[in-house]
Amino acid sequence: MKLCKSFTRNSAVMFAVMAGLTCGCGGSDELEVHYGVSRGRLGRDSISGTGVLVKLFRDSGHQVVSTSRLSSRLEGQDTIIWFPQRGAPTDEAIEFFDAWLSSQPHRTLIFVNRGFDAQHLYWRRAARMADNKELEASLRRRGAEALVEEIAKRRDMDKVESCAWFTMRHDRGFPSVCTDLRGPMLTGADHTLADLHWAEKVEFSPSHYERATLLANGNIPIVTRLSRPDWYDSKIILVTQSSFLLNLGLTNRQNRLLAKNLIENCESPTGIGRVAFLETDSAAVRESTDAPQHSPLSLFFHWPLSLPFWHALVAGFIACSAYFPGLGRPRPAPRAPLADFGRHVDALGQLLAETRDEDYARARLDEYLNYSQNESKSHKGITRLRKGSPQ
Repeated sequence: MKLCKSFTRNSAVMFAVMAGLTCGCGGSDELEVHYGVSRGRLGRDSISGTGVLVKLFRDSGHQVVSTSRLSSRLEGQDTIIWFPQRGAPTDEAIEFFDAWLSSQPHRTLIFVNRGFDAQHLYWRRAARMADNKELEASLRRRGAEALVEEIAKRRDMDKVESCAWFTMRHDRGFPSVCTDLRGPMLTGADHTLADLHWAEKVEFSPSHYERATLLANGNIPIVTRLSRPDWYDSKIILVTQSSFLLNLGLTNRQNRLLAKNLIENCESPTGIGRVAFLETDSAAVRESTDAPQHSPLSLFFHWPLSLPFWHALVAGFIACSAYFPGLGRPRPAPRAPLADFGRHVDALGQLLAETRDEDYARARLDEYLNYSQNESKSHKGITRLRKGSPQ
C-alpha cells in the first residue's frame, strides 16, 4: 500500500527517517521484513535487517564481511555477530565456537536471539503519523494482525530451549516493553527514552562460564557477557532480544547509543577489527571445509609440468616482444621505388588541387597532352628515317 500519498509532508519525512525503508515510498507494495540480513538491498531496506548495524561497525573503523556458514575463513575474524532465525546453538556450533574463541585472544562472539518481530511495531508507529482516522485505523489493524501472527509463531516454538551456554524460556504472550533498564551498557544513553522489547528470559545454570550482565530490564538479563579461562580474554556476548539492533530499532537515538556501547566491547589487538555477520535460518549452521577446487590448468603449476611450462611461457613472451613494433632490434623502413611513374602523377594531381583553380589545371593538362602528341609524332618520324623509309 502506498502510504506517502496519505501523509502530510512533514509526517512523510519523519516516517522516512524513522523506518528508512518504507515500502510505499520506494514504489513497492510489500513491506520488507526479512530478519537478520546484513547485505544488499534487503539488509538496507528490511525493517528487521541489520544494514544500519553494519554501518555503525564500519563507522567505528571495523572491516565488515557477511557469511552464511561456519568455515575456516572465520579464523581471520576478530568478531562474529550471529543472527540466527530461531533456536539455540547446536552442539556442533558450540564446539566450533569454543575452538574459535580459544585459538586467539581478544575474540568476541555476539549471539543475538531473535526474540522480536519488528512488523507490528512498524505499523503501530506508522498509525501515529497518519493524518486521518481512516488511515490510522487501517494501519492499526495491520499492526494487530502482525502481532497476532507473531504470537502464533511463538506458540509453535518450544517453550524452553537449552544449550551449553544458556537456557532460554520463551514467553508466549505479548512482547513487553523494557521500563527498568540498567547496566554498564547504558553509559551515555537515557534509559527512559530507549525503546526495547523482550519476550524471553535467559537462565544460566552453574557452570565453568564466568558471566557479567551488561544490560538488564530489572533482574531480567538482556545483554550478558560469558567468558572462560581457556578462552584467553575472548568472550561471548549473549543478546536475548534483537529489537534495539535491527534497522527499525536503530532509528531510536538511545538505541544507537546502546549499539555503539556494544561495539566498544568488541576489542581487537590490531586496533582495526575484522567483523563477520553470520546469517543462518536456524542456530544449526552448516560447516564448510573450504576445500580448494583444482582446475585442469592448475597442473601446470606443480612439478614436473611447472618447469617446462614456465620456460615456454618466458620464451613465448620474448618472441612476441621481438616482433612488437616498439620492441626488438630496429629495422630500416622500406623505401618507396623511384621508378613508379604513378607516384609522379599523384604528386602532380595534388599540386594542381592545391591551386584551387580549375581553369589553370585544365590548361596545364591540355598543354601536356599537346606536348605528348607532338613528341609522339616526332618519335615516329625519327624511327622511319632510321629504317630508310621516305618522309
